[in-house]
Amino acid sequence: MSRTIYHIIPSFHPVIGGAERQLERLARVQRETGKHVKIITRNLDSKDLLPRDFKNIEIIRLNSINMFFFNVLLFLFFFKNFNQIKFVHVHSCSSVMFTSFFCSFFLNFKAFIKITRIGSGSQLELIKNNFFKRSLFNLFKNNKKIKFIALTDEAKDYFLNFFNGFSINVIPNGIDVSKFQIIEIKETINIIFISRLISRKNVFNSVKIIHESFKFNYNVAICGKGSEYLKIKNYIKNNTLSNINLFGELNEFEIFNHLSKSHFFILNSINEGLSNAFLEAISSGVIPVVSENEFYVKLNLKYDCLLFFNDFIKFSKNELIKVYNIKSKNLKLMLNKDFNIINIAKKLDDLYAS
Repeated sequence: MSRTIYHIIPSFHPVIGGAERQLERLARVQRETGKHVKIITRNLDSKDLLPRDFKNIEIIRLNSINMFFFNVLLFLFFFKNFNQIKFVHVHSCSSVMFTSFFCSFFLNFKAFIKITRIGSGSQLELIKNNFFKRSLFNLFKNNKKIKFIALTDEAKDYFLNFFNGFSINVIPNGIDVSKFQIIEIKETINIIFISRLISRKNVFNSVKIIHESFKFNYNVAICGKGSEYLKIKNYIKNNTLSNINLFGELNEFEIFNHLSKSHFFILNSINEGLSNAFLEAISSGVIPVVSENEFYVKLNLKYDCLLFFNDFIKFSKNELIKVYNIKSKNLKLMLNKDFNIINIAKKLDDLYAS
């Protein structure tokens, strides 16, 4: 297997999102295991172009004013460097996936495509519903050099239901397990949201329900930005809620600082895959409170360490403390068995070599 890994992602640090944070984490582990890691992304107008503790990892930024020009430059990069490229790992099902498809075919390298999300509004949904994109996509059926990576069994089944003829493997996102610790609940229950503040993520409605339901001492930390930021801010202001705080978009180190003080993590999205924020929460010993989708239901049946949102708001403080103490014992088992980033990197190595 080639010792050089080319990751392709349209946006990267200082843009902060689940895909970006996940790639930062994976790249560090891959570099520590002796790989040469190169991340190809767009150039951004920022002075802070490197994540913290990001050593000996090359970020190649292509100067492009939009995604069209980025794909043109990516195409040229592939042709210029085709002798060195054995495979690429693409972290998007957007236009960069199609560019990688074409170049993989003509330049004879492998392309591994990560499916970041499924369902309404996802990139795969847009391809499925667009005749031209769907036809273009299906041109590459049965190409053995193209392989997809699903984060969950549900994502794999969704993919194969619409796009057969492709190879697809289930390899979840990973997380550093060394930060795990259980924080005792004392006077106040601390709740955290880590999310884009958009309607699909359901943060505003969840905050409103918590405020209307809980009659005991609690604090809420909201980490993220988005179209509903001002709506949430005004709700906090109009109700003089000093125990609910908006912190905006934070980097990985700031997020883990908030997680280290939290007891419950809320993920009440309308639809969601394997959330990077979910992994960050469980790696910090924070009990996830999630929407009742198929993936999380199965995970809860396997480990019994998740709460579902509708149940969460019905608990008294004493009941929550009891549930927290019971379920926290199962978190570490789940974390080590299924989501350890070191094990995930090894699985990817095996896939790259296949």
